[in-house]
Amino acid sequence: MSITQRPNFEKWFYFILILLAFVLYGNTIFNEYSLDDRLIVTENSYVQNGLAGIDDIFKSNYFQSKDVTLDKRPVSVSTFAIEYQFFGANPHVSHFINVLLYALLLIVLFQTLKRVFKLDTLHYLLPFLVTILYAVHPIHTEVVASLKNRDELLVMLFGLLFLKHGTKVFEESPNKFRNLILSLVFLTIGLLSKINELVYVFLLIALFIFSNNNKKNYLNYVFILLALSITFIAFFDIYADYNRQISVYENPLVLTKDINLFIGTIFNVLAYHIKMLLIPYPLRFYYGYNMFPVIGINAIIPLLSFLFHVGLLAYGLYKFFKKEIIGLFIVCYFISIALYVNYPILYTGLFSERALFLSSLWFIVILLSILMQPKILHRNIKRNNLILNKKSAILFSGIMLIFSYSTIQRNFYWKDELSLLSHDITTMENSVIGNYIYANILKDYSKKASSKEEAEMYGNEALIYYNRCMELAPEYPEIYFKIGSTYRYNLQNMDSAKLYFRYAVTIDSLYRHANFELAKLLFDTRDFKNSYKYFQRTHQLTPTDSLTLFYYGQCATYVNEMDTAFKINNEFIQLYPNLPYPYLNMGIYYSTNLKDDSAIVYLEKAVQLGYKESGLIAQISDFYKQKGNAEKAKYYSVLIK
Repeated sequence: MSITQRPNFEKWFYFILILLAFVLYGNTIFNEYSLDDRLIVTENSYVQNGLAGIDDIFKSNYFQSKDVTLDKRPVSVSTFAIEYQFFGANPHVSHFINVLLYALLLIVLFQTLKRVFKLDTLHYLLPFLVTILYAVHPIHTEVVASLKNRDELLVMLFGLLFLKHGTKVFEESPNKFRNLILSLVFLTIGLLSKINELVYVFLLIALFIFSNNNKKNYLNYVFILLALSITFIAFFDIYADYNRQISVYENPLVLTKDINLFIGTIFNVLAYHIKMLLIPYPLRFYYGYNMFPVIGINAIIPLLSFLFHVGLLAYGLYKFFKKEIIGLFIVCYFISIALYVNYPILYTGLFSERALFLSSLWFIVILLSILMQPKILHRNIKRNNLILNKKSAILFSGIMLIFSYSTIQRNFYWKDELSLLSHDITTMENSVIGNYIYANILKDYSKKASSKEEAEMYGNEALIYYNRCMELAPEYPEIYFKIGSTYRYNLQNMDSAKLYFRYAVTIDSLYRHANFELAKLLFDTRDFKNSYKYFQRTHQLTPTDSLTLFYYGQCATYVNEMDTAFKINNEFIQLYPNLPYPYLNMGIYYSTNLKDDSAIVYLEKAVQLGYKESGLIAQISDFYKQKGNAEKAKYYSVLIK
């Protein structure tokens, strides 16, 4: 029986999908901001400008710091700016919109499976069952429950709309041009949400080849060329300023030169893809070194994974070019995982749950298609159906219930950063970055604590996980730096802080932050001789950094390196003429050299530019008293008050 004979059921199914989305993810609406959400909302000044910030969002990168510049994702970030305009920093509204987007995505997914990929021709229930199983799969919780991952929702939503209207361009219809424009608009919006949208261009090309439309109309080629051109232009614009180095602790393949280990690790991770699609447990907020061993292809799991994936790809291509639908599904699966196989471009973290957001769809399509229509594998297979019987229906219902429960339960852990990380860390003993992220969150909680006892509690707990990182990666200097920082700023233990800053500098003498913090600590404890040495190195690494110039100039004065002090303070004034601090430094320099008349010129300039330290102002007032300038002495004495 054709599904087109049941229009009322299809309309009701849309309502069921909306209801299902809110049943599965409704509890996320009560969640707060969680992992990495600060990057796009609470610490993003453009988002906090509301509608007025959208122009800057389209000109700016997704994230930028001194050392890292990511790609551009202006559409997804702009959605938060629009929300901020009307609701302020309200995570509950943002989570509600995420759930709404997921519901809309499920409706468009069902329509695409039915009208583009013709799943109902295999069995009228197939598009329904695929959509429902996709909806409840726990692997998607990271995308829906995490606001930072809204870009993945938008990419898939606009990608499916691109396919839906794009395939209509290939058909003989009076709306060809309208569908061409709509599909390119959806493609552009998707690319500006996140560059992953480019995968859907290759899915469209696969559909184009599979349907033999390449023999019908030259407009089809123009359409494909336009889609590729837009993708090409968007790619180079989005990655124009990209600067993001992958650490070996994110992906150990960065330093893996042995081809046997490289290939083995890739297929070991691909085997994990399959495992998580079948058994999505345990779910974790981060994967990377040392969650997956660097392993040779001769090991049993990588070898079986290699045979499975190569065999499946070969079989899929064979069926694809024979125009058999199972081939199209398999090709779509491999296109969907192409960005995450770690070749030729390495993926940050080796694996992530959001990487399966699209490929999970094709895995479900392949699995249910075979179970419902075994004949699609080979004409000689006699059995007609492996799922639509009583036992299979009970099993399928059981899987649905288990997946639904897991999804709902997982959402509670996404309530905020601390609840997510404290839950997941119990299954991440070997994850360097996972433990490092958790320790950083605890350190941050210690900084914001309302009492000394609470600050010490979080600070000491942070040290536990930093030490675990140190055990896993003893040559990673940043861990020693973070331990030193925790001792100094969270626990006020200067001796331990000094020790760990020294460890960090010993491992990497060019580590700028460690050199600076060690120099600053030595400066604050009045060990100017050693402080000078490390500020000298810090200045060599970052010669224009204002804080380094400030302390280095003073330190040079205190250790009687007067030529250096004069040179550094002059550099400081030239680089930052509108700051009070270089003039303060030069005033200290002249004062130390007993040239009070010269010193007072610079110290007054520092005060004029906003330096309000009462001791310095009193010193200037006393100077003018001694000089008999009562007017100026009074002026500065009033400033003290």
